[in-house]
Amino acid sequence: MEKNSTNKFETLDKNQFKSIASRFDSPTADVASDILFDYAEKYQDQECLKRALRVSDLTHKFAGQLVPNEVIDVCLLENITSVSTNNSPEYNEKNKYFAEYYTNPRVSVEQADFVSSMLADIDYIEQEFIVYENNGLLEEPLDKIETDKLWSYESRIYPIEDMANLATNCNIESMMLKSCECLESLLDEDKEISERINSVLRAESFYAPMCEILGLDALAMELRSQAIQLRYRNLGDESGILDTWDFCEKMKELGPEKFIDKILKPDEDGSISDVVGDSILTPEDNIGYKYESVRSGEFALEFNDNDRVLVGNWRLKSVGSLHEKSCKNNYTFDYQEKNAPMDIMGFTLIDENFEKVAEDFAMLTRRVSDSDEINFKSAPSKDKPVIIQGDSDYVQIISSKLDDDILDNYVQIIEKDKGYRVSKFTCLTEDGVPVEMQFMTVDDRKDGRIGTSAHIFHKSKRAYSEDELDKYSNYLGQIHRRKQHVSKSGPERFGKNPHSESRNELAKKIAYFGLVNHYQDIESQD
Repeated sequence: MEKNSTNKFETLDKNQFKSIASRFDSPTADVASDILFDYAEKYQDQECLKRALRVSDLTHKFAGQLVPNEVIDVCLLENITSVSTNNSPEYNEKNKYFAEYYTNPRVSVEQADFVSSMLADIDYIEQEFIVYENNGLLEEPLDKIETDKLWSYESRIYPIEDMANLATNCNIESMMLKSCECLESLLDEDKEISERINSVLRAESFYAPMCEILGLDALAMELRSQAIQLRYRNLGDESGILDTWDFCEKMKELGPEKFIDKILKPDEDGSISDVVGDSILTPEDNIGYKYESVRSGEFALEFNDNDRVLVGNWRLKSVGSLHEKSCKNNYTFDYQEKNAPMDIMGFTLIDENFEKVAEDFAMLTRRVSDSDEINFKSAPSKDKPVIIQGDSDYVQIISSKLDDDILDNYVQIIEKDKGYRVSKFTCLTEDGVPVEMQFMTVDDRKDGRIGTSAHIFHKSKRAYSEDELDKYSNYLGQIHRRKQHVSKSGPERFGKNPHSESRNELAKKIAYFGLVNHYQDIESQD
């Protein structure tokens, strides 16, 4: 395994930097990159160029299919930092750079307003974090915690109500960008320990849960994975992480196709897609950036048995998640043993109702049972490989479609009056790919994301009353609906949150005043 490397890169000249930035397809990236390079040259801050390109690349990979290309301009310009709010020459000069972007003839008023509101949002989010971190993210300040305890310090989930307020008061694109910025910080090995542990806590307490609620599962998974890997590496388990990484790389090479191809008949068809985009940056760019992403996406399978196309999501379990689970449960990657994790290649098939779930579940369990290339294998925590979990009515509907030999030999029923309803099976392909395939309705899938059975409630490691679950699930729905305002293209792509708009107007005025005052400072020196 090659570790993520963020060693200092060789100095880039202006043409090299602008050429790399232009690959991100923002129509005004050359304007933003020109301004950022001038700033970096003035303040001898080549590191900010590396950071800007890396955050741009991560934003492209994880959110590029959703957000306007002009978000890349924000990734670049946010590296121009103002040191104070007074009228100092340095403060005026740095605001001058923003004003140069807003007034450039190639930048439309709509583009300028969008970028300015995003930059204002980023400052707002950062200030909110500082307030929260001073008032409860940690039981005591980081500098008061012994170094050897830092990496085992547990995160606290950011209060859901406050999370909803933040999402309501910002453009949701700024949340996505800040999440990618946090991921970049987790990957940067040159940062101080205090900065990296702070990024771990932010990733686990806020950005990963926020991304999960919004449906950005790959980004949420990567944030958690990198945070966990950092913890274990700094707790002395580098070799364990390397072993897990090697195993995941093998599974990545085999891919989801190794299972899908075996359950389809020769005249049936299926397609698999990745939601994580390709990296724009290359090793030849020489910015000290090597990054292997998680894998997740969508699938569509066309079966002759019921003349239907079945759709859903898939993911390969991340290095961090798998390593943490393996350490806590003493798992092995020897699949001759019972205690080997089975949820490595995960599929979730989403149906309209319980009856459709029952039909599809019965068909695919039958295919696995009849296959010479796939074998049922129970998960370590289960007695049987086929699980039906839910209330009695749900269990009856699902069971009614299963063949008797499947019911007698492979099925474990977990009856619960309330909570998560799911049917699933675990199996192992002849190539050695452990698979978990879940079946659920659209409503149950939604409930697991933003309803009373949402994953965030499980992650918070506390008990909730029914009233609290109802209250907080409403907040989760409020956050999830904010994604509707994100648009990749068209006039609506520059739509702005009203709260962001008010901050935007103030930010632009400060930038313009900074521009005027900067030139007045120059005149006074003459």
